Amino acid sequence: MPAMSRIIIADPHPLIRYALSQFLASQGHQIVAALADGASALHETLALRPHLLVLGLDLPRLGGLEVIQRLRQRGSSVAVLVLTSQSNEHFASLCLQAGATGFIGKEQDLAALSLALASVLDGRSYFPAESLPGVISGSGQGEERELLKRLSPREVTVLRYLVNGRSNKSIADELAISNRTVSTYKTRLLEKLKTDSLAGLMEIAWRNGLLQVISTEPKEPSDSPLGAQEPWAAFMQTFSSAPEPITLRNAQGQLLAANQCFLDLYGVDREQVIGKRLLDSEVLSAQERKRVDALYREAYTREEPFTGEIVIHLHGHERRVRYWGVPYRDSQQRMVAMIGSSREVQPADQALNTLHDRLRKSESLRRTRVRYLQDAGQLFLQALTQVRSALEEKVAPRARQAAIRATNDMTERVELLLDVLQLENRNVQLAVERVDLLQLTAFVVNAFNERSTTRYTLDVGAVPERCQVWVDPLRYQQMLDDLLIHFDHYGALTLRVTALETAADELQWCLEPELDTAQAEAAWRSTSARTLHLSRCEQLALLMNGSLEVITGIGPTLAQLQIVVLLAVADQ
Repeated sequence: MPAMSRIIIADPHPLIRYALSQFLASQGHQIVAALADGASALHETLALRPHLLVLGLDLPRLGGLEVIQRLRQRGSSVAVLVLTSQSNEHFASLCLQAGATGFIGKEQDLAALSLALASVLDGRSYFPAESLPGVISGSGQGEERELLKRLSPREVTVLRYLVNGRSNKSIADELAISNRTVSTYKTRLLEKLKTDSLAGLMEIAWRNGLLQVISTEPKEPSDSPLGAQEPWAAFMQTFSSAPEPITLRNAQGQLLAANQCFLDLYGVDREQVIGKRLLDSEVLSAQERKRVDALYREAYTREEPFTGEIVIHLHGHERRVRYWGVPYRDSQQRMVAMIGSSREVQPADQALNTLHDRLRKSESLRRTRVRYLQDAGQLFLQALTQVRSALEEKVAPRARQAAIRATNDMTERVELLLDVLQLENRNVQLAVERVDLLQLTAFVVNAFNERSTTRYTLDVGAVPERCQVWVDPLRYQQMLDDLLIHFDHYGALTLRVTALETAADELQWCLEPELDTAQAEAAWRSTSARTLHLSRCEQLALLMNGSLEVITGIGPTLAQLQIVVLLAVADQ
C-alpha cells in the first residue's frame, strides 16, 4: 500500500464526505476531490487518476454502478471501494460484476473500514463473506434474484428511483435524460422483471433489499400507543406522491403512516385512520380481518415479506385485492415497521396468476432452447465447412460456385443466429474506442450504399459540435448495418440523425430511417416481420443503454434507434 494514497470521495451526503475526508487524512492519505454526484466522480477520476475512489451508490446524475461500469469501459484500473447503506448481497453482487474492488456497508465500524481500505490499496479485493450471495431459500425469490442480476446499471438506478417514490419527471431531471427515456426504462423493467405495474416493481425491489433505509432512528416510545412519530417523516416525504397506496404499520398492525393515494382510495382523512389496526378495518369481513391479521403478525414476527388476496367492500362494491408487505428497516438493519401496498385484481390478472408457474417453466424451456440452438448452430457450421471443402475439390466449376455461394450465405445466417443468442444471454462485452460517431455513421451508410441497390441519404439534424465518444466501433457498425438491411426493401430512404448532449457527459444518439412523403402516404404499415438482423440491432441497442422501436401506421418514420454513449473528454 502506498505510504500516502491519493483518494477521491464521491457521496451525496455532505456529512459523510466530511467524516470520510477527516478519517482518511488522519491515516496519512491525500483527498484530491470530494464530490456529490456521479458524473463529476467519473470525470475527475479519469482526469486525476487517484489510487482509490471511495464511492456511494445513490449518487445523482449518474448512479454508482454506472460510474464503475463506465470507468472500466474507459480502461481505468483505479481501485473502487463501494461504501453504501445498501449493504445486502444483491448490491454486493452487482458491484462485483460491474468491476468494483471492494464493498462495505456504512453500518460497519472504523476497524472494518480500515481493513477494507488496506485491502483494496494493496491490490486485493474486499468483499466480506456475509455480503456475497449465499443460498437463497425459495425458488421464487431465487428466480427474482436472477432477473435482477440481468438488469443493466442504468436500469438498476431507474428502478431504485421508481420504488422510492420518485416521479418520471424527477428521475429525468436527476439523470439528465428525457421523460420518454424514463418511460422506456420503466417499460423495460416491467418486461424484464415479469410484472405489470409499479406496485409489482415495488414488491420485487423491496423484497430483494432495494428499498432505501430510514435515515432517522426511532426515539423512545411516548405515551401514544404508536410511539414517536418522527421516524415516519422520512416515509411521508418519500412516498407522499407515489401513485400506489402505501402504508406503514407496527408489530400490532396499527397504521403509522399512509400516503395520499391510500387516503384517496378509501375516502378517509389521515386523522381518521392513524392508529387503526387491521382488526379495525371496515372494508373487510370479520373472517377476513382475522385471517389477514394472523398472516401479518406471523410475517412481522419472522421479519419476512408476505402476500395474499382478499375481498374488500368499498363504496358499495366488492373488489378483489392483492396485498403485500415487506419489512422496513433502519440504518442499522433493525426492523422498525412493515411497509405494504395493494392493487385491485382484474379478471385478466387472475388468469395471469394462474399462468405464473407456466411462465416460469416457459422461461426455463427458453433457456434450454437457446442452449440447444447454440449447440446445433456450432454443429451446422462445422458441417457447412466440410461441405464447402468437398465442393471445392470434386464438383464442376459452375455448380461449385453456386453451391459455395449458397453455403457462404447459410454460414452467414448461422453466425448471425449464434451472435443474436449470445447477445440475448448477455455473453458479449463491448470493446470501446474513442471515435467520431457522426463520421462512423456516414462511413457505414456510404459502405452500405456501395454494395446495395437501396440508397440511404444521410440527413444530419440537431447534433452537438463534439461527437467524439466511447463506443465499440465494430458493434456500432453491425447495429446500424442491421437496421439499414431490415428496411432496404423500401428502396430510397433517408436516415435522420439527431443527438443531445446531457449534463452527465453522455450523448443520446438517435437514428430514424424515413420514407419520402409519397411512400409514407401510400399505405398503412403493419409491424415489419422480425428478422435476425432486427433482433441483433435491438439487442445491441440494449447493450449500449438504448432501445429500438419499430413504428407502425401511416407516417414517414419507420423506426427509432437510440443509444446512450459517453462523450470523450477533450484532453484524453
